[in-house]
Amino acid sequence: GMTLAYNCNLYYATYFPDYDLGWVLFAITLVIGSAGVVVGGVFSDKVVAKLGVRFRVLVLLVSQVIAIPFAFAALYCEPIGAMITLAISFFFAEMWFGIMFAILTEIVPDHLKSTTIGSFLFVIYNIGGNLPIVVDPVSKAIGYREALYVFYVAAYALSKYKSYRISPSEGRYNICICNQLYTA
Repeated sequence: GMTLAYNCNLYYATYFPDYDLGWVLFAITLVIGSAGVVVGGVFSDKVVAKLGVRFRVLVLLVSQVIAIPFAFAALYCEPIGAMITLAISFFFAEMWFGIMFAILTEIVPDHLKSTTIGSFLFVIYNIGGNLPIVVDPVSKAIGYREALYVFYVAAYALSKYKSYRISPSEGRYNICICNQLYTA
């Protein structure tokens, strides 16, 4: 996500110089992204109330899987289609925020909650936050759009695959979050 955040204005200005998409990008990020955070939290709480706490992960996984093809389309489509698909992608992609922190506080022992959240944020901002710097050199070799396909869409999809795996097992689901197995 941060890869696109740091590159979206330049990307759209490069590929669509006749369009000023700055305010549209701002509105999508602020309004649609914020709505996704809130809706994701409310929806996951409703699912948890009906099905149990372990199903919060399923809401997280489904929302992120929905976001991936729209993230691809946001780079592939012309400006109007790109903004529509980017808005849909952001809505579902931003659902992770509240849900992931709820999961962390539910599965981590009380004496490790602050350390875990601090470590989680450290990784997000220091590793994920610095990933955008590799886009420029790679874009010179394979193209700007292609570099964003790799470091935004493919990296996003890979992170979801590596972090969350759900497999059926005798009428139940084994849910693996960051290599920690839960059964729902």
